[in-house]
Amino acid sequence: MWQPRSFLNQKEKNIQKSVVDYLRYNRFYTIDCDPMFALSYIAGDNNKRIVFCKEKKTKGWTKGQPDLIAISPKGDILFIEMKQSKGRLSEEQKYFQEFCEKVNIKHYVWYSLDDCIKSIGELNERLD
Repeated sequence: MWQPRSFLNQKEKNIQKSVVDYLRYNRFYTIDCDPMFALSYIAGDNNKRIVFCKEKKTKGWTKGQPDLIAISPKGDILFIEMKQSKGRLSEEQKYFQEFCEKVNIKHYVWYSLDDCIKSIGELNERLD
């Protein structure tokens, strides 16, 4: 049986780990879309970080894109933005969310694992 990870300090990356565990347990395919995560593997030289960011932009990365993409076992595609409890969407993230809603793409902003579990439950009810 799947068990959530327990964290005292629920940082965004820790919440996302729990969400990914839950989604994979429920047979979702997940794709991490956060290009900034890769910066932790680059030395502290600021020039390298600037080059990295510029290179990612030319390869399709855009401001506002979601942290995670999930594909359900039934083929639904979900764009997911993870936030800490007090986190807010940037203007670019709001624009992306509005774009998704306009073209009927599922876009979620989750602040906790409970948000994920609730959304997946509602999605499954609509599909059954």
